[in-house]
Amino acid sequence: MSLFIANILYALLYLVSLLPLRILYCMSDFFAFMLRDILGYRKKTVIENMSICFPEMAQDELSRNVKEFYRYLCDVFIETVWQISATDKEVCKVVGRENPELMDDFCKNHRKVVMLMGHFGNWELVSGICGENETRDPESFAGYGIMLGYKRLRNKVFDALFVKMRMNLYKKFKTAGGIVESHTILRHILKDKNSRDVYVFIADQSPHDGTRVVTNFLGRPTLMMPGPEYIAVKLNIPVIYMGMKRLHRGKYSIKYNIITENPSLEKKHFIMREYARLLGEDITNNKYNWLWSHRRWKKEFYPEEKKEYEELINNN
Repeated sequence: MSLFIANILYALLYLVSLLPLRILYCMSDFFAFMLRDILGYRKKTVIENMSICFPEMAQDELSRNVKEFYRYLCDVFIETVWQISATDKEVCKVVGRENPELMDDFCKNHRKVVMLMGHFGNWELVSGICGENETRDPESFAGYGIMLGYKRLRNKVFDALFVKMRMNLYKKFKTAGGIVESHTILRHILKDKNSRDVYVFIADQSPHDGTRVVTNFLGRPTLMMPGPEYIAVKLNIPVIYMGMKRLHRGKYSIKYNIITENPSLEKKHFIMREYARLLGEDITNNKYNWLWSHRRWKKEFYPEEKKEYEELINNN
């Protein structure tokens, strides 16, 4: 039944996706107005998060960034719907790449790669990293298996819908790979050590209780998920950071940064702390261009984690 309902929703969204992008952006403006000014969707959380992370921000600048955030948030949703029927060329007009050669060369030298990204830019347009089908170099990293780690949604209908939408992108870009539940990725890697794969983690969610990585993110004590670093270190898989800034409405730019080629030689928690630094820099340069509406700092620190954070700050 869940799959049946998901297919109906997908068909309806497909019809909406056929509308010109300029019309869809008009719809986005209306949705942003409703969320921000009528419903006040998580507005208190957005204002609190922004003002604490950027205490130097004047009130008028804060108000402007809050307003732009809701517009950006609705654009992410609208663009995600639009790409259902968009061609690979149309997606790549929206998503450009600054240094694709870095990723291509990196993958040629490494059989497996871990790629870290955040809820920054439009993470649902991540398929744009592949480049157009016709002009893509057969030797580019897009010829490898691209495995997108994800956490299964509690709502079975929406989980089936998002799986269908994301798998549609693999068909569109003629790319090997698929979506893999995050907790099964280690098993997936060990199953075939000889295949060439890029494992993509959206790694800025709040971690579960238990083992957590203490970082300084946007000037705040922040807990990160240990999973990506654990996998990279255990199997010595090199790590890339992918930033995706929004240049203006309807245009994003991807840039890659190498975090490490030898994870097993790095200090403990170096990978996730470097990820936090790079993502933090991107957000600082594009302040509204991140998912401010989620309660990123809701987890309480254990006493030993507070001590670790103090040592981290003092050593820096």
